[in-house]
Formats: sequence, C-alpha cells, structure tokens
Amino acid sequence: MSGSKKSKALVMVLVFTMFLSIMASSFAYAGTPVSTTISDANFTITRKISSTNVLLNSEVTITYTVTPADINVEIVTPKKKEFILVLDTSDSMDKNKIGTKSRREVAIEAAKNFLTKMETLNATYPDTIKAGLIDFNKQANVRTYDGKVLTSNFSDANGIKKTLSNIGTSNGTNIGDALRRAYYVLKNSTSDAEKYIILLSDGEPSSWTLKDSNGNKDHYFKDDGTGTTVLNSWEQGSKYSSRPKDYFIEIAKMMGNYNASNPTKKIEPFMIAYSEGSNRILLEDRNVEAGGSKSNVYSANSSQELIDVFANIGDVIAKDFAIKDIVFKESFPVGLTLPGGLQNFVHNIDTIHYTLNAAKTKYTAAPITFSITVKCDTAGNYILSNGANPSGITYKDINGNNVNTGLSSYSINVAALGIPDITVSKTVDPVNTIIDSPVTSTYTINPGVIPFPAGIPEEDLPAILTIENPKIVETLPDGLVIPEDLLPPGATIVDNVLTIPLGDIVYVKDEVNNIYVPQNPAPVIELPIIPEEEGDFSWTGEIIYNDFYGNTHVNEFESETFGSSTYGTPTVTVTNVVKRGDVVDVTVKYTIPTFTAAATITKEGKDPTTLGPESSGSTFTETYTNLSIYKDHKVTITSTSVTSVSRSIDLLIYDAINVN
Repeated sequence: MSGSKKSKALVMVLVFTMFLSIMASSFAYAGTPVSTTISDANFTITRKISSTNVLLNSEVTITYTVTPADINVEIVTPKKKEFILVLDTSDSMDKNKIGTKSRREVAIEAAKNFLTKMETLNATYPDTIKAGLIDFNKQANVRTYDGKVLTSNFSDANGIKKTLSNIGTSNGTNIGDALRRAYYVLKNSTSDAEKYIILLSDGEPSSWTLKDSNGNKDHYFKDDGTGTTVLNSWEQGSKYSSRPKDYFIEIAKMMGNYNASNPTKKIEPFMIAYSEGSNRILLEDRNVEAGGSKSNVYSANSSQELIDVFANIGDVIAKDFAIKDIVFKESFPVGLTLPGGLQNFVHNIDTIHYTLNAAKTKYTAAPITFSITVKCDTAGNYILSNGANPSGITYKDINGNNVNTGLSSYSINVAALGIPDITVSKTVDPVNTIIDSPVTSTYTINPGVIPFPAGIPEEDLPAILTIENPKIVETLPDGLVIPEDLLPPGATIVDNVLTIPLGDIVYVKDEVNNIYVPQNPAPVIELPIIPEEEGDFSWTGEIIYNDFYGNTHVNEFESETFGSSTYGTPTVTVTNVVKRGDVVDVTVKYTIPTFTAAATITKEGKDPTTLGPESSGSTFTETYTNLSIYKDHKVTITSTSVTSVSRSIDLLIYDAINVN
C-alpha cells in the first residue's frame, strides 16, 4: 500500500468534554452530569454536561476538551523538515548583558541546544532534516556548508554550531533583509519538506535594503540575492525613520502572499522578541502578515526563557504531522448569552501536532482544553446544535482535505423560581368610634408558598429564598391621622401616604410537599388611626415587593369600613310619679352615651353616684322615694368621653306645690 493510501486510511478521533458549573445571582447551583456522544469517520464528539436543568440567571461554564486519538506508526510516513535559524548580530547583542553573559552568548547557547534536539529527531528518521543559518545586522549574511545554504545531512549541524561560535556583531538591524533571504532559501528548495523560519531579534528595524543605488530610498529590494545598497535610519534623518519598519512590512507581506497562494508549500514563520529592547507587538503583526500566527511569536528575557522558547519551537517542528485550521463553533439561541451579548462561540484551535512516542509505536498529540461561560437570561427549553443553532468543528486533515463535522443536539431547560403571591388581610377595631378616639388597624401579611421549579432536582435548589424589603403603601382619607410617635419602626407618613417597611421575608424548603414555606409565622402589624371628623371611612392599600429576578409585584387589599361620630349627650326622663299624701315617689330613666369613660349623677340631698366606663351606652332607671311635695327636686348627670369631652344635663323631676 502506498504512503498516500496509508494516510487516507487514518482515522482521527477527537473527544469533546463539556462541564457546566452554574451559579445564580443570589444562590449557588450545581447539577448532575449527563453526556451526549456522536461519531463519524473522523471524530467522536462527547459533551459532558453538569446538568440539563438550570435555574434562570445562572451562569453555565462549558469546558471543552479535544483529545486526539493515537495513530499507529505503520500508517504514517515521516515528513521531511527544513528550517533556517535567523539570528540578530547587531551591536546591542554584545553590549547588553543577561546575567554575566552577553545577549549574543546566551542566544548562541540556546540555539545550540535547539540544534541538539533536532539531531535527536534526525537520528530517529535519518536524512529527514536540513538546516541553515542566517545572521544579520545592517545586512543579512547567509551561511553555506560545502557550498550549500541548507545542510545536505543534518549530521552537518556541527558545522552550524561552529559557525555560531564564531559569529561577530556590527551596527544596524535589518530584519526585513534577514526575513527576505530566509524566505528565498526555503522557497527555492524543491523538496516537499515542511519549512520553517526561526527569527530572533533584540531590537527594532533600523536598516533597510534598496533595489539600486540611484538614490530612490523608497525603492525596496525584494528579490533574491544580496542587495547592493543598505541604508541606516540614524544616518538618513527623521524623514526616513520609518523606512526600516516599512521594508520589514513589505517583505512580510510578500512572504504572506506566497503562503496564501501555495498552502501545500507553506513556509511557517516563528519569531522571538529577545530581551526588553525588542518589540513583540511589531513581530506579532509581521508574523501574521507573513502567513503565520501571533501564537508563533515568543518573548524571552532570560537565559532559561530563551532555552524554553527554542524547546517549544523545536517541539512544533518535531511533530510528524498535523491536523490544521481547526475551528470549533457553538451557536446559542437567544436567551442563552455569551459575554459581550454574543450568541456564537468560535474558538480557533488552529493546529494539532502529533509526535512519535518513546516506544516508536504510536503517534500522539496532547489534549486541548478551552471553556466559555453562558448566562441563562430567559426561562425555557433550549435545543442546541439543531438546524436553527448549528454547531460543529471544521479542519483540514493530514491530506489537506476540508472536513466539517456537526455536533449532536442537546437541550438545556432553564427554569425560573416561582413568584410568591404575597397578600395582606386588614381589619379595623372597633368599626364605630367617635372623633379623636383611635381605632386599631391590624395588618396580617400572608407570604404564600413557592412551588419547586419543574425539572430541577431538590438537592440542587437553594436552601433559602428571600424577598427583600417588601412594603405596605396606603393613602389615608382626609380626616384620619396617625401620630408619628405611634408609627412602626421605619414607617413614614407624608401627605397622607403611609409607607410601612416589612423586613425581609425568608422561605425555606418543605421537602415533603416540594414547596418553599415562610420561615417565620405571618407577620402582624397593629397601628392606631385617629378620626378627626365624622363620617364613614374605607380605603385600599398595596403591598409592593420585588421577586428574585428584580420584577416588581403589587397586590391590592381593602380595609374594613369604620364610622366616626360626635360624642353624645346623656339623657334623663321621668317615667313615673306616685303621690302618697304630702310625699311623692319619682322614677327616672338615665341614658349614658357610648364611648363614655365616666359619669356622675347628683341629686340634692343625696350623695353623688359615680359610674365607670362599663356604663358606656347603658340605660337604667332609679326611683327616688318620699320626696316632699312642697319642694322642687332636681337631678344632674355629667358624662365624660374617652377623649375627655364632657356633657351635662339638669332635669327638674318634681315641681313643688305652692300652698300660699
């Protein structure tokens, strides 16, 4: 079987793992994991979800793990590699130190370590790696070995190491020229090897190369070979200060155009911003323009950091094959929102590289993990990865074929907590009173219950729920007052508008009945109301509260009607008179008005009779006996109301007989 057919027989398996961690704004939430799986010729995609039932306003964290399957060694043909080391040898590389060594010395040691790593790879697959070296200051210098720019066999890497040991420095930093020379070396190579440029610089461009020496300083040299005219920005004045960077841009774009037109012959650039004098952002922008990515640009400010950077680049180059241009997309319906209000999550995995394991039996690749956080804004049942919300992964397989794999659909149920129906019952006692005599208005708050939301396991529900700061609001009719010193704590009355804060209402779980119930008994508030006028009084009030999602609810309630009147006057009437010679017996009927606190009955010649509040509203008679018919007989009754209003009346119960 040919190598091509063997490659086509390759089966890739990627496993996606999803984990959701959910927190509500006022409570914590975590669910029971569930999984969904789908397979095709190239992928097994699995989502692991903490729960498919979540509470409204929860945040769902989804973690995806892409795990490439191992590939048997016998079905993969190792690929050849060609790379160019491009090292800055400007004066600053010698003048500046990292520890006790110059930047140049540290860079050379790290580069030699990198070459040693490549030698190990070449020993596994002999004659598969070729390398070259370019050093640059104001102009690039392409090194050759036995007349060849690329070593004919990587065992010649010792020659590159020797060259590195003898490299000197000079003024100028012509990064554009260095990239141009490296680009043409690899472009001119006719092999089908994977090709890489590794460029290191400790500064910014300060020199550029012209096409000719006719004085046109904007006529950049972009062809192959050695440029004849090199200019330095510090010698040309401020007018031309941007030319070195512009030249670098032009060369990067030229290489990028080539890579875009020749994807199977792509030259992959890596760039290292070396030391604090370098400009990583500049290198990132040029690397992207050259057809690479920002992830292929590194920073190194110490010896160990530079060794690690070269090791990372070496790991990428050492990969034997790759799945490329991997893009994951998950679309979310309205109601499930990503940060920034987005509905589509796009993650560029880019490339998965494979390496041969130590036993040389399989090719392996490390898992890739990434995550998103989704806000559940609206209650409902949401189906993801369906026709309306497609999700999937696209990539290029090892043969360069475009593959698009859809994901299996799954649903997330977002349930809202129930809203309690909080009501108020109000009574007034007594229902009849007199002016200035208070009645007691009693408010009984009925918090109601809250059913458990459907689909949410009881153990995943919050232990308590709280309705914060509910309040009663009433507008009292004219003629009624409430003394401020008798108001409940925190209550106010302004322009007859009474506001009573009730304090938080806390609900706890009733697991037997699957509801939340009030933690405490229904609160009761008693409030005195004083009528200042006669009349019948009745009015409505409201209890106002916000639910768990910030929505305001208003429930109206009515009070009992009560009447207010003026304090009455006591009455005295004679009901019977019996004459017996010169004496008489007189029976008198007394009526005491309601709301009387005390009353006094006085008759001449007799001790006053004092009555208490129990006499209020009563009627009774009293008979006075043996009254002389020759005298006037009078009684006086005085009553005092509970509001200290006094009423008095006199009555002549017997008019004396005139005997003259």
